[in-house]
Amino acid sequence: MPKLKEAKTKFGIHNPSWLYGNNPHEMFEDIKAKAQWAEQHGFAWFSVMDHMIQIQGVGAPEEPFMEGWTVLSALAAVTTKIRLATLVSSVAYRNPALLAKMAAGVDIISRGRLTFGIGAGWYVDEYKQYNWVFPEKPAIRIGQLEEAIRLVKTMWMEPRATFHGKYFTVDNAILEPKPVQKPHPPILIGGSGEQLTLRASVMRATSLATLQPSSKNSMCCAAIATTSNAITTKSKRRTRPRSSSRPTKPR
Repeated sequence: MPKLKEAKTKFGIHNPSWLYGNNPHEMFEDIKAKAQWAEQHGFAWFSVMDHMIQIQGVGAPEEPFMEGWTVLSALAAVTTKIRLATLVSSVAYRNPALLAKMAAGVDIISRGRLTFGIGAGWYVDEYKQYNWVFPEKPAIRIGQLEEAIRLVKTMWMEPRATFHGKYFTVDNAILEPKPVQKPHPPILIGGSGEQLTLRASVMRATSLATLQPSSKNSMCCAAIATTSNAITTKSKRRTRPRSSSRPTKPR
């Protein structure tokens, strides 16, 4: 029976809300100051949610909300040590090949500080507003997640990527330059389904995080397991991945 690998625990800050003062056009200056403060005070991780609108339980959907990967690119240029991530990106929001290209760019701008956060998706209202197809069956969303990660890793690691899956396809696709981190940036899967999401984590993720639920206008400190391949399938000792943005609910 496989043994659990020891993982070093580090602490990070997750940004759940974009409400800073009265002028939404100044919100990036506030998030930049927050990330730089976290870096200066020894935190190892800074993450933002990847949504188009604010999620239930944190704030109103009409609140100002910045797109996550745009923010990560900007933060990568104004920080030097802290790791950066979305927590987490839904597999449905962008073509996985495009997401692979975007993530490679952030890893290059940050000089190798990206953690690639991805999940199966859950926020139905957001899907409807932005005209994304929401598969009702969790198993389909998890299948898309697993397939997307395989495609992304192929794009990151092969000179030309050819991938024909059930949900996603690329043909002889070029992604250059590759990410700084080798063989690829660490992959963090977010979700709450104990069976299907854990299976996806075991099969595809290179790191696992357990995060405390975030609240409006708060800095959420998260304990992050950073050891590569720290996920195991040891019976009766499973860890449930949980996103501090609203998690998926596959079973």
